[in-house]
Amino acid sequence: MEVGQQRLVFADFVLLFLSRDDLADPACLAKTTSSADWLEKNFGNFSVYATLEQLQTLNANFSSFESLTLLSPSQVAELTLSSGALNSTNQIDAVFDRLEDGDAFKNVEEFLTTLTAKPEASQ
Repeated sequence: MEVGQQRLVFADFVLLFLSRDDLADPACLAKTTSSADWLEKNFGNFSVYATLEQLQTLNANFSSFESLTLLSPSQVAELTLSSGALNSTNQIDAVFDRLEDGDAFKNVEEFLTTLTAKPEASQ
């Protein structure tokens, strides 16, 4: 499936379904054991198309650091800005450990591109 098609599946199916408010368990939280479990079961490979804010909106108890290994470099950049990770040696170490997984150069490039594009980064 091409990237454009994957984005459409995410936006027009996954996100819409999990955002419904006419279901007893709209975000499909009931049968999950953790934030990482919820992310894997409900988003799978499509999770990279969600913003961190969308994940937190759908799941009010979403733990970004618990799910760090599943977050995309862009989501990790959002997490870095919103969590105060820049003020915590342990958290920023975890962020850099995550970025070293897989293609580290590509991950760091995506991370920095997202980080510098956010208005919070210039404050």
